[in-house]
Amino acid sequence: MTVIPAAKPSCCSLDGATWDEMGHAISSLTLSPPRQIIYYLLPRLAGWFAGSTPLSSHDISHTAILSPDKKQKILEDFQSLVNASNIPRAVNLSTQLNHVFWHAGGLFSITSPTVFVPFSHLQHTTTSPNCWQYTQNQTKFLIARELAHIGDPFQFVRLILKIAFVASAIFVFATPTSLLFAGCLLTSILILHFASGRLATARADREGMKILRTVVDNTHQGTSQAKAVAISALKAQIDQNLERRKTSLLARLYISKHGNNFLDLSRPLLSTRIKDLSLNH
Repeated sequence: MTVIPAAKPSCCSLDGATWDEMGHAISSLTLSPPRQIIYYLLPRLAGWFAGSTPLSSHDISHTAILSPDKKQKILEDFQSLVNASNIPRAVNLSTQLNHVFWHAGGLFSITSPTVFVPFSHLQHTTTSPNCWQYTQNQTKFLIARELAHIGDPFQFVRLILKIAFVASAIFVFATPTSLLFAGCLLTSILILHFASGRLATARADREGMKILRTVVDNTHQGTSQAKAVAISALKAQIDQNLERRKTSLLARLYISKHGNNFLDLSRPLLSTRIKDLSLNH
């Protein structure tokens, strides 16, 4: 995740990124499971609620901000990543005016799965002047990660865990159970939910790197290049966290000196993800 700040916040301010992180952590514990069930089954609904704009060869919404040649190049690059991911169904691309790369849907969704990309990162240059703007290949890796999530059958296992969480919550509130039993039931499912999220993230990092390697150069040299791009994208996120830590006193409460975000409960630490990729062959 990357944030492009409009102005330097004061040390005690609650900047937009801090609100996002706190909101993400709270929703992971409460609203996330039922919402993600709906978003998995109906990705089009997820895009509608998120206010995203579909990007396709026949849309007119991007005409004023993208030249036809630029839009065609973006769509061709995206389709090459989809082809490399071997997802056996169509995948849509949508843009958003925020800072988050994410996806909705999977192999068993009712409507076509969708990858959501910040529009600002489709307007990049070939080199990155700072940590806030990804390079072209870094953007491809982050898109490839979302495609890896979509194409991973393990996502269906996570969907079952989310359904189990919602069902157990209804069971606890609808039946006269002891607080100890209710707490143990919900806690155990939450632990499984977060553990599966961390496993899915690690799998997506590795698979995203493989997808990028296929697109860039499916050789040993291509493997080294894809690994370097993937690691540099995650290091850019560490640098972003460190910049936020410098400018916000509150950010220092959940961002470590090494740039790890402790509010990101459903993913491994960035330093752990980088180490895992560096050891991957």
